[in-house]
Amino acid sequence: MIESLHGRLIEKTVDGIVVDTHGVGYGLKIPLTTYYSLPEKGGDVTLFVHTHIKEDAVQLFGFLTKDEKDIFLRFIKIRGVGPKLSLNILSYLPVKDLSSTLAGIDFNTLISIPGVGKKMAERILFEVKGIIEKENSKETKDLDSEFAKQAHSALINLGFPSTQIDKVIKEIMKDDKSLPLETLIRKSLKLLTKI
Repeated sequence: MIESLHGRLIEKTVDGIVVDTHGVGYGLKIPLTTYYSLPEKGGDVTLFVHTHIKEDAVQLFGFLTKDEKDIFLRFIKIRGVGPKLSLNILSYLPVKDLSSTLAGIDFNTLISIPGVGKKMAERILFEVKGIIEKENSKETKDLDSEFAKQAHSALINLGFPSTQIDKVIKEIMKDDKSLPLETLIRKSLKLLTKI
């Protein structure tokens, strides 16, 4: 699977781009948000890539940021939403306008996107609600560990805001849930002092 590409942009249209990497030209479909942020033809570009395999074709989809790719992947998991419609949605709903849990989507905005009718908009909102609930449930579980509670308490006593503490602890525990308490507090302090 191709996860990312770095090379020279040799073709650029709203329908897709071609990136030359060591003499091989890769054709990628991209959302408009990525298109508008690309350099001119001939410039260097690095893209996050999703390789979509169908029975009769292999397609590459490119994204300037990991957030764009992650949200694209969430959308294509929704029944009836394929890669083309996912790109459309991303093009009309820039990632910066969505929260990481997709909670920023509303019905009227969705039905204004080409290819999204009322029934599709309802399905997307229903599915997104399920994704949000699942993620919130997982995050709550992560923060329920005894070490997380102790670290949270220690950091509150040092004067840091509770919401920032929760965010930082979640981020650290995402990679390693078995950190010793001392390490968890030390890593949290390091991140909190940067905020």
